[in-house]
Amino acid sequence: MVRAAHLQRVLALSSTALLIALGWMACSRPALAVGAAPVGAAWAQQGSPFRVDDLFSVAAAGPARAWAVGHRGTILSTDDGGASWTVRVSGTSRNLRSIAFTDPERGYAVGDGGTILRTADGGAHWNAAVSGTGKSLKSVTFVGAADAWTVGDAGTVLRSIDGGTTWAKQVSGTAQALHSVAFADAAHGWAVGDFGTVLHTVDGGAHWIPQIAGADYSLFSISCADATHAWAVGEAGEVLATADGGAHWTTEVSGTQRDLYAVAFADRSHGLASGAQGTAMSTADGGRRWNRLPTVDDSWLFAIALTGPSRGWVVGDAGTIVSYGAAGPWSADGASTRLLLIGIALVVLVAAVLLVVMRRWRGRASGPAA
Repeated sequence: MVRAAHLQRVLALSSTALLIALGWMACSRPALAVGAAPVGAAWAQQGSPFRVDDLFSVAAAGPARAWAVGHRGTILSTDDGGASWTVRVSGTSRNLRSIAFTDPERGYAVGDGGTILRTADGGAHWNAAVSGTGKSLKSVTFVGAADAWTVGDAGTVLRSIDGGTTWAKQVSGTAQALHSVAFADAAHGWAVGDFGTVLHTVDGGAHWIPQIAGADYSLFSISCADATHAWAVGEAGEVLATADGGAHWTTEVSGTQRDLYAVAFADRSHGLASGAQGTAMSTADGGRRWNRLPTVDDSWLFAIALTGPSRGWVVGDAGTIVSYGAAGPWSADGASTRLLLIGIALVVLVAAVLLVVMRRWRGRASGPAA
């Protein structure tokens, strides 16, 4: 009886450890490899390694250098292809929604409350610029070193012609929230937003003209390869494309009903889209056919930055950062892979201990009585 009770306790403890390990693995998300980066205000420690809050946007200058922004003023940067990420001091606690770099040194981030930040040293230091609005700014884009646009809530459109030092309002003609803006050159650009809103300009935003895209759902992102080719994505797997400057838009078959939050094209053929629950898709024929990509988990993937036709970065909720490139379609940066391997090893170890204990007690039970 004593042996039986002891066996029951061992089995109970082993089973509990196994369940804890499985639960830990199931709840874990790709974690951020921070190396020796200090813990900042935007970090939340959950064991080791550290994690950060949601990341809403990413910008890249080649395969080695990238920047990401997100919840509560989070700014991160890497100079080694994502092997490590450094926490930067943004000077704000407002959510940062979008980031763009004109070159490896000069960049801009925008966010809630009309926040505009700028850097001239590769993101090491950030300073606030005056936006002239209190509206949330959702997207920023640059053409060259001087021309820039940012869009946001209530149809807000701002333009800078001096590299982001000063910003002036433009008349968008809509009160809908605008979630994304993209320019092919200093004259031709698009902005998209709620309830299928698509705006187009051919004069740098002096005039914004609504385009009929046939979308009833909100559109969250737009990308253009040139002045005639553009793509937009949004709710319920919506994918729209134009090859004539927006005179006609076609609805492409995405193969998903999940919300798509980001789209980016490297040229007229190669593009990537991402969205809810780990959804990621690529195309090599200008969006006529989309192929689902396996991702590391079911994170919400909010933003994409391509550095070539088949290479780039994707960021999302809970500090998710994944790279897209030649090493396989997807790989979680740094510590996320180590976290998964440690979890698997722990489960195997507990299962092995459990098996040994069960065999030992079975052997004793079948032996001669004491």
